[in-house]
Amino acid sequence: MPKKEDIYNHLAKVYLNASSDKERESRINKGRERLRILLRPLSIACICFLLISITIILWQRRASQSPQVKDEIVIGSRISKINFRSEDLDSLSGKVITLNLNGINFLNYRFLGFSVRKSNYQDKLLMRVELIDTLGRKSRFYIDDIPAYKWKDYEIKLTDFQGVNDRAKICLLTFGAEDWKTYRKRAALYIDNIRLLK
Repeated sequence: MPKKEDIYNHLAKVYLNASSDKERESRINKGRERLRILLRPLSIACICFLLISITIILWQRRASQSPQVKDEIVIGSRISKINFRSEDLDSLSGKVITLNLNGINFLNYRFLGFSVRKSNYQDKLLMRVELIDTLGRKSRFYIDDIPAYKWKDYEIKLTDFQGVNDRAKICLLTFGAEDWKTYRKRAALYIDNIRLLK
């Protein structure tokens, strides 16, 4: 028969083993719970990242396949010259550059842009920019600070052309000089890079 001491030792070992197993299981369960708590937001963040990445890729692919809307349309890209001399009997207002716009819809654009320069710094010129619609209505805009020898870009708001209300029906664009403001009746205007801008 086993001694009392042996029985106590045996019971102590069983008790200690059982408590250490419970503590080990408790620690493992706590570790698993912490891991679950950490993995849940991490997995949600990964799923969100993937969804956003797929959306961006699809949006870029769709944007590259859709037709591009131009921010500008070039009307005239060759240098045009308005040349006049004092010997001319006609008035300077007859010396113009006229561009047929061939049905360009101005509604989608906000500015008329062009580059201009004059031939001599002594020339005092007043340049006229004119829009004409299909009904013959005219709207004018004047420019007098034209540099000599170097190009200057102008962007005129289309709303500054007051006489033409329906911008969908504009058919002609003209550039000219006003003789009443010209200091010397002998000069030249150079116009280039005529375009419509959004």
